[in-house]
Amino acid sequence: TFTDIFEENGPGWRPFHGGFGLINFQGIKKSAYWAYWCLAQLGSTEIISPDTASYVCNDTQGGYQVLFWDLTHPIKGRVEGQPSDQEFFTKMLVAKEKAPATVKLTNIPNGKYKMKIYRIGYNHNDPYSRYLEMGRPVDLKREEVADLKALSSGKPESESEIVVKKSEFSTSLPMLENSVYFVTLDPIK
Repeated sequence: TFTDIFEENGPGWRPFHGGFGLINFQGIKKSAYWAYWCLAQLGSTEIISPDTASYVCNDTQGGYQVLFWDLTHPIKGRVEGQPSDQEFFTKMLVAKEKAPATVKLTNIPNGKYKMKIYRIGYNHNDPYSRYLEMGRPVDLKREEVADLKALSSGKPESESEIVVKKSEFSTSLPMLENSVYFVTLDPIK
């Protein structure tokens, strides 16, 4: 579902009420929106990767895309008497550090590339955590909506030019629980 607005029920009673739309009533893009955006940016040819939590692709313009993630369920093994999902996910869930992730591509053409790194997760394209910090208000002021939209802009975390030598590229990125990274390499001609 694209938005949290449903014909049957109308808009939710809070800006982030647990609806499964990708955009809330105020037009704030949720983290899941950006995950789907990354999937849509993948090139048309998938490259075999030994990592089952990743997609590696290339496109017809000679670019490469790497999408990878960590999935750590925060309430795995929940027992009777613990809060429901509706209660549990209204509390700040600070993501724990994981081992850094290494992206390594081999057999790619030597040359200059524009590298962009996008990140989704705790405090990265994550308006919900900020909303929780605000105290979960029922109504948002215009400035608050603008602030939350700016926190979920989908802009790359970093952009740089790199040079591929010996047909190999490698980089290491810090990883937190439930983070998603999207790394693109576009050839500079």
